[in-house]
Amino acid sequence: MQLNLHQNRHRNAITACDRHGIAVDQQVYAHSLIIGPEALHRDWPVSALEQITLASLQPVLDARPEILLIGTGARQQLPDVQLLQALLEHGVVAEFMHTAAACRTFNVLLDEQREVMAALIWQADIA
Repeated sequence: MQLNLHQNRHRNAITACDRHGIAVDQQVYAHSLIIGPEALHRDWPVSALEQITLASLQPVLDARPEILLIGTGARQQLPDVQLLQALLEHGVVAEFMHTAAACRTFNVLLDEQREVMAALIWQADIA
């Protein structure tokens, strides 16, 4: 799915999310990643919701965004309650959705100049 912003004035806009990968400013990544307006962590070693921990989200905790979007792959999944509680204790509000929706939502919030980050699980069957 091609994603278009009416105006790409952000360094880390997501330009596509499909079976080939997640494209950030036209560079395609065929693996999971964490993205923010000024940060891109290309080596996020998570391929399933169950692998997400506070330790794996350390780049997010360090950045302290207003909103964290978590793309859970080809379908929406909900996390363990303890993970949600731990994120809230660190001041992070997290929204869980399938990865394509997280990519679209990231761009909308980025365009609104919100403090947003996205932790995106990529899977080849995403689109």
